[in-house]
Amino acid sequence: MIAALPAEAWKALGAHPLRTMLAMLGMIVGVASVVVMLSVAQGSQERVRQMMRTLGSNVLVVNSGANVASGVRQASGATPTLTLGDVEAIRALDSVRAVSPTTWNTAQIVFDNQNWLGPVQGCHPDIIEVRDWAFASGGIFDEGDVRSAARKAVLGGTIADKLFGGRDPVGETIRIRNVPFTVVGLLARKGQTLDGWDLDDILYVPISTARRDLFGSAFPDRVNRMLVEARSPVALPQAEADIRLLLRTRHRIAEGMEDDFVVRRQDAFYDAEQKTAGAMRTLLATIASVSLLVGGIGIMNIMLVTVTERTREIGLRDRKSTRLNSSHVSESRMPSS
Repeated sequence: MIAALPAEAWKALGAHPLRTMLAMLGMIVGVASVVVMLSVAQGSQERVRQMMRTLGSNVLVVNSGANVASGVRQASGATPTLTLGDVEAIRALDSVRAVSPTTWNTAQIVFDNQNWLGPVQGCHPDIIEVRDWAFASGGIFDEGDVRSAARKAVLGGTIADKLFGGRDPVGETIRIRNVPFTVVGLLARKGQTLDGWDLDDILYVPISTARRDLFGSAFPDRVNRMLVEARSPVALPQAEADIRLLLRTRHRIAEGMEDDFVVRRQDAFYDAEQKTAGAMRTLLATIASVSLLVGGIGIMNIMLVTVTERTREIGLRDRKSTRLNSSHVSESRMPSS
């Protein structure tokens, strides 16, 4: 009896091909909508994670704070309150993996008959680790180059395209504000942020070279900004607390006094993006569930019609089976001759 069910089911499906196709279509569309919607939501979350890796994972931004002179509060960073000694002290913290002081400005960059006005950032070699950046060719300058204020540069992909037309620039000499620099590295491409900022439009030079030869500084031993990478996402709050305590101690800030620096966590951006991605995932899952529900109702209707049409046949088969069983029982009770 059970062995005959597959053949009977296949026969019933073949008897009504349109009905069978509609039922299958409802199941396929319902399941596919759920899979596609959840895949889109998962993709948006991965995009957020990729963006955070692009900006630099586990990163704290430490800026000079606003000074108060004769009761007048100045703009944040107007007078640098962070020193190179602060940088080295932060680098020694157990919760910190890497730290890079930075200075930034725009400058005209020239190679042969090509030129480009781009952002030039003076930094420490740790910037590569902090920003989680790979190289397409070459590498980064070292600490010896920072100490000697070497004229070495690392190019982003956009600037390399503008000046070199896509060929490898490592070993070439460019001029930044008419100062010659040797290109020692080409960064791998990262693309754009969600707000359209081109991450590849960047040029790195040693911070000492930037301050001495390009931008100058009235405070040679001070920095406006530094990027700090914690050892792990779990260590990020501890790194923030350690940096605050260290800087308050070094700057002799009394209890209850306002900090003369600002520490920001980039995970605030990450949390906002995660909430957005989560809301989108919920919306897409709701839409997919409705699609699945509609498909299921359609299948139920087709099944109901099928069962209703065959109710009489089912009853006849049940009566026939009952008669056969009764006849078999009667024969088994007859005395043997």
